[in-house]
Amino acid sequence: MSRTKDSKDFKDTKDKDNKAKKKNDDTGGYWQFYTPVDETNGTESIRVDWSSAGPHDHTFMLTVNGSGLDNEGDILTYHEGDDTSSVEFFDASATTTSNVVWNRDGSGSLTVPDYNGGARACWDTHQVNVACE
Repeated sequence: MSRTKDSKDFKDTKDKDNKAKKKNDDTGGYWQFYTPVDETNGTESIRVDWSSAGPHDHTFMLTVNGSGLDNEGDILTYHEGDDTSSVEFFDASATTTSNVVWNRDGSGSLTVPDYNGGARACWDTHQVNVACE
């Protein structure tokens, strides 16, 4: 049975050392980390969100959300789907996004600003470069 944020089982708690705040409802949640590692006196630094919409549909996202941090606004996202998985990195300071996508058959693609002129590059099931469709 899935629970929602409104469920009495939904947790909104601090860990035992006051280092992070977390929520969990079995289909998604987050951990919020603080600098210094004290929610009372610290400021938000990194947030990790996760979701699970099915047996092969999972997302994990790490966001630098601390004001004034060197990488503030950067986001790293991993997604696993039925047939396709991906990693995406958003660099807030450069306002660029990099993607790696791979399929269960071994084929995939890469789109990175500093590679291949920023154009999408693809490989086949044997990881041999091929023209992107």
